[in-house]
Amino acid sequence: MIKRFLNISDLESLLKAKSEYGSKCKILAGGTDLVVRMKADMIDPDTILSIRNIDEMKGIIKGKDGTVIGALTSHTSIEENALIRKQHYPLYQGVYEIGSPQIRNMGTLGGNIANASPSGDTIAPLMVMGAKIRLMSRSKERLVPVDKFFKGPGKTVMADDEIIHSVIVPAGFNKKNSGFIKAGLRKALSIAVVSVGWSLKDDKLTLAFGGAAPIVTVAEIRKDCSAAELKKKVLNAISPISDLRASKGYREQVILNLVNSVMEALN
Repeated sequence: MIKRFLNISDLESLLKAKSEYGSKCKILAGGTDLVVRMKADMIDPDTILSIRNIDEMKGIIKGKDGTVIGALTSHTSIEENALIRKQHYPLYQGVYEIGSPQIRNMGTLGGNIANASPSGDTIAPLMVMGAKIRLMSRSKERLVPVDKFFKGPGKTVMADDEIIHSVIVPAGFNKKNSGFIKAGLRKALSIAVVSVGWSLKDDKLTLAFGGAAPIVTVAEIRKDCSAAELKKKVLNAISPISDLRASKGYREQVILNLVNSVMEALN
């Protein structure tokens, strides 16, 4: 049962509250995941920290090490940003695929990452671009490469007193050398059964697979590799499960089909 609901309006107050309540609290940003889990009795937090009004954690800024995206930046703001579309095309495609316009308006980049779903539509794009996640607490700040951030479904390396402050994404990923595609069970508002983010640099193709293992996994291959080598590398990189949405074999075949689509587009 929720004992307290706190409206937090600045970063300093958030870090203080996170230090005080730690694992007993949950952060409410857009609420597109948290509210659903609470209604389904999947979680029962002691304290809710509502942070949607912390403006200093919103926005997209071009920095010397890449583009800095605040954790509270909505998916719609990312989708509509010209810099994202020109320099971070996989992320543009990823947020475009998220739910309905209403969900994109409410949902945030930080929330999608913190949810740590293997099917999260922003995670594979961030993987292939080599993004870093800035974590903050009252005592320290650290940058964690996105491929080191996830430990399993719903599990990350974040300490109980840490929050996702922002994400730093290297530039140079346009629609010619990178992208993101997914396959769902239905066209409208589908949760991805599997997805593939990809980027090409110096004939090295980096592929990130969503929904194909407990965490998003990555494989690197040569652009000119044989079909047999491609299939072997992909299947070695993934370990899909069977569940109510799709079987292991179905997921493997769909992943291979998506990768083949990427290869055809590059040739």
